[in-house]
Amino acid sequence: MNVLLELANVESYYITGLTNGGGHAWNIIVLNGVYYHLDATWDDPAPDNP
Repeated sequence: MNVLLELANVESYYITGLTNGGGHAWNIIVLNGVYYHLDATWDDPAPDNP
């Protein structure tokens, strides 16, 4: 994800932490001055739908 964001010239920050008993990482990105959390691993908007 970091490589793609860099190639797209998107300002981003790599964040690490613990969740559900294990390590996890995600990005905070800046688009038009607004900060967003971007989780390329778990960011499924409808996990109950196949």
